[in-house]
Order: sequence, then structure tokens, then C-alpha cells
Amino acid sequence: MADVRDLLEVIRGRPEPRDRLDLFVDDELTLDGSHIDHAIGMATIVDAALAEGLFPRGFTQADSGRVYHYEVTV
Repeated sequence: MADVRDLLEVIRGRPEPRDRLDLFVDDELTLDGSHIDHAIGMATIVDAALAEGLFPRGFTQADSGRVYHYEVTV
């Protein structure tokens, strides 16, 4: 399980170069330790990525989750 707040910190604190991000998102999400619906968690994650100028560019299926690919678009 992954906590949405931890994933938001990864988005906001990503290292250089800041023009792309590959983010693993577990199939099971929590918020402050409580299970939340995956769609709500993903909406929060995508909103934070967009606020950082990162746009979704697909995903790769992984064990117990997905790796979402984000890039800055000029």
C-alpha cells in the first residue's frame, strides 16, 4: 500500500532533471493510513502533477501497481 501524501511529496520533491517523472502507484492507496478509493487517489495525484507542469504520458503495468509516466510539455 502507498500513502497518497507520500506520492505527492515525490512529485513535488523530484530531483533534476525536473522535465519528467516515472511514478510507481500501488494498486492499494491510503490517505493518512486509511484506505481510499483508487480513483480518488489518482485524481489527487494527477492534480498535483499538473500543478507542477507535468502531463500524463501513459503507464507501464508493474507487479501490484503501475508506473505512471509524466513529462513537462512546452
